[in-house]
Amino acid sequence: MKHKLTLIITSLLTAGSTHAAIYNVLNGSAATSNGIASSGLISNPSAPAATGTFTGYFNTTNPGVYTFGYFSITDDNITSATSISTLANAFVQFGTATDVFNSGGAPTNQRGLFAHSQSATVTGSAFSDKNIYLFVGNGTSFSNSTELLVLKNASKFTDAQDAVPTAQNITFSTTTSTLLFGVNLADVRTTGTDSSVTPGWGTAAPVPEASTSLLGAIGALALLRRRRN
Repeated sequence: MKHKLTLIITSLLTAGSTHAAIYNVLNGSAATSNGIASSGLISNPSAPAATGTFTGYFNTTNPGVYTFGYFSITDDNITSATSISTLANAFVQFGTATDVFNSGGAPTNQRGLFAHSQSATVTGSAFSDKNIYLFVGNGTSFSNSTELLVLKNASKFTDAQDAVPTAQNITFSTTTSTLLFGVNLADVRTTGTDSSVTPGWGTAAPVPEASTSLLGAIGALALLRRRRN
């Protein structure tokens, strides 16, 4: 009988040590917010209002995907990544839901802006004291994306969230974030009428490393040319 009581008490203590952490992550809600765009859809700042080329991820044909969490590789390795899979496999997402820009996770009539709240149950938390990263792809998932964007926020996941699940607001802006992968843009249009442009970021395609066989072929070609000369 004593053994049964011990097991029940242990189970209750274990259950009580699990808490939910809540983070609200966004990049703004105003026309002056720093938006996110595809590198292939950069707008023309000299175009008249409402006729500039669409940029932000807020349409049905190319919604883009984003989420947040941390990376298991260093910032230098993120910056020098040569494939989609390198970044996707090293990313640890906070929570389970992946959101897209046109799924309701953006302010009305705003393009390239998002507002996403995510919670996760953590014990001790593998996220504790790690920087918060934003991970963006230009497809409907990271696996079918051809371009990526990674931003590192100055804020970190904290242990305090485990004990007190008060929602923390994390804003990605040019003053709070560092670009690790992607491109800086000066002319992202974030309003529904393209009436203004604002600085922001764009996704970019990884540049694959030249394979050993390709390098060998280039070397052989150079040697052949030298012999002919």
